[in-house]
Amino acid sequence: MADPTTVPVQVAKPAPVVKPAPTAPPPPKRKPSVPSNESASSPKQQCGKLYAALYYQRSAAHPKPDDHAFRAAANTFIKKMKKNHYAGYTAKLKHCKGDITMVLPFHDEKTYRAAWKKINKTSQVRPAYGVGVFSHHGREGIQGWNATANQDSHVIDSGEVASLAKLNWVPKKGFMYLGMCSGDKDNLAKTYSHKQNVRVFSSRGYALFSRRASKYESTKSTYQKLKEWVGITPKSVAGEVYLRSYVRTMNLLDPDAKGIEGSAVIPETIHGTDKSDGLE
Repeated sequence: MADPTTVPVQVAKPAPVVKPAPTAPPPPKRKPSVPSNESASSPKQQCGKLYAALYYQRSAAHPKPDDHAFRAAANTFIKKMKKNHYAGYTAKLKHCKGDITMVLPFHDEKTYRAAWKKINKTSQVRPAYGVGVFSHHGREGIQGWNATANQDSHVIDSGEVASLAKLNWVPKKGFMYLGMCSGDKDNLAKTYSHKQNVRVFSSRGYALFSRRASKYESTKSTYQKLKEWVGITPKSVAGEVYLRSYVRTMNLLDPDAKGIEGSAVIPETIHGTDKSDGLE
């Protein structure tokens, strides 16, 4: 029989194991405000723009075959604008998939007006951002070739340019680039700037085809030039081609060439700087 004075010993239960609270996941990394492959000064995005280039092409009646140098210059303009720069200038708006391009030939006033009409129609849906014109340019404005007179003749002058329809431009960003000689002392460029209300870049001397934008480099070899001289059909010019004024040939004595290194480019005159700033 148990002793009634004995107190039973109680064994303490082990304390429950407290599991540590789960660690909160790290906050997601914030994306940089500027993509890593761009700088803060990269061109802004605005999709749905139009890039266009018109170029002179000899008509079928011309006695000499076309070497397509103007076409190559027009294609270079479009190609470089897709990369947001051209001939040392930087585009203010970035090219994107929603943009469209047009490259159109002309050889006389009728075909020039027809090409401009197509660009104008397209600009009503896709506002024009950059338009380049690559051609001969003399005292009577943009020049071509007159099959009847068998000589050069004007395509369209500053007075006729004033009658062209005003394109629907990207507001305050549209611009034109005239790749041609300054034959009429900027009248054409000034008229385009005033009529279209955009910034216009134009040469300050005789324009030359060059492989490089900043310095003259012939698009043809000495052998090709010799073949042309003796009447052999010239090889079509392709690849990267610029049509700008360089310190060469007739530009050597031009006042605008003073102080510029030989063969270097003579910077374009910019008209309408207070009207738009799409390219700088």
